[in-house]
Amino acid sequence: MECLPEIGVTGHLQGGNCHGAEKVNRIIKLLDGQDVCHITAYGDSAGDREMLAYADQGCWIR
Repeated sequence: MECLPEIGVTGHLQGGNCHGAEKVNRIIKLLDGQDVCHITAYGDSAGDREMLAYADQGCWIR
């Protein structure tokens, strides 16, 4: 999500739409080497499959 210092989260995606493997790439970039013990992800489309597989706990929402 795009976040501007003067207003906070805008509701727009930073860098355009992302799906599939790009979601995993962005998670990895966001975590930037942080020591994370557990990742939970929620998804509702085919574009979420890679992210759900990457997470320790993936939850498919219909």
